[in-house]
Amino acid sequence: MLLRIQFTLPTKRADGSDLPIEEISSIRFYVSTDNGQNFAQAGSAAPGQQVFEFDAQDFGTYLFKAETFDTQTPKRDSDDSNIIAFTIETPPKAAPLPPVLVAIVKA
Repeated sequence: MLLRIQFTLPTKRADGSDLPIEEISSIRFYVSTDNGQNFAQAGSAAPGQQVFEFDAQDFGTYLFKAETFDTQTPKRDSDDSNIIAFTIETPPKAAPLPPVLVAIVKA
C-alpha cells in the first residue's frame, strides 16, 4: 500500500536563524515498525517536494520522522521532526458461505 506523507519544510534553524530553501540539500525520512524502538532510513526528498511516498509491504503501524540536511560547511542538520503514524489494518475475514441445501423431489 502506498503511503503519501505530506510535509512542510522548516524555515528556521534550531538556533532561530532563518533557513532559506536554497540552503536545504535534502530531507531524509525514517520509518519504524516496532513502535519507535528502531528507525531505519526509508528514503529522501528534494527541497522542492512536498510529499514523500512510501510503499508499505505489510499490515501494521508505521511511524515516520524526518530530518533536514543543509548545504553549509560544517553541516548543520536538524533535530528530528515530530513523529506521525499510519496504521494499515488487516482486512476482516469474510464469513464462510452457508451450506446449500438441495432437496431432490421424485415425481
